[in-house]
Amino acid sequence: MRNDLEHALRGHGIALQSLAPLLQILLTTDGTVTDILEACAGEPMHVVKLDRVTSVDASPQALELDGAENLMQRHILLEGRDSHRRMMYAHSTIVVDRLDPRVRDGLLNSRKPLGLLLLERRVETFKEILDAGRRPAGDLAAHFHLPDDAPLIHRSYRMISGGRPLMRITEMFPEQRYRDWQAPAAAG
Repeated sequence: MRNDLEHALRGHGIALQSLAPLLQILLTTDGTVTDILEACAGEPMHVVKLDRVTSVDASPQALELDGAENLMQRHILLEGRDSHRRMMYAHSTIVVDRLDPRVRDGLLNSRKPLGLLLLERRVETFKEILDAGRRPAGDLAAHFHLPDDAPLIHRSYRMISGGRPLMRITEMFPEQRYRDWQAPAAAG
């Protein structure tokens, strides 16, 4: 297991093996979460933007900012295109000035997942886990049609490219949905 993930989970008293297998995969991947969800759900995922991309004045330490670099925030849900089943919430703080201009344009003007935009532009990245754990759904409960106290499994990481952090991302998954996961029946 990744040392950064193991350390973060242990800090919250969570053993990775206690989580549903699909959650274990989602938490440990350094790849595109969207691809994993599409393969498991048997349908394409699409982005539901919860708000417009906004500028940020705060300077998260994990992004190693150089003075007056521009930041933006993005809040999205990934849901099945056909089932409309909401599978993940993500919040990103992005160093706009470090992005390929076409990736930035895609974030602002398309409904493509971030991972796909980076893949299309062939941006090489590395994910460094900063935190992982469990928290109550709270203000996100309505997005997943869950009670406020339903647990969400989360991980926060920074995405690094060319030796510099591009963004800090927090992903949250409704734990019960993955514990009760039923793969779609194979066609034919």
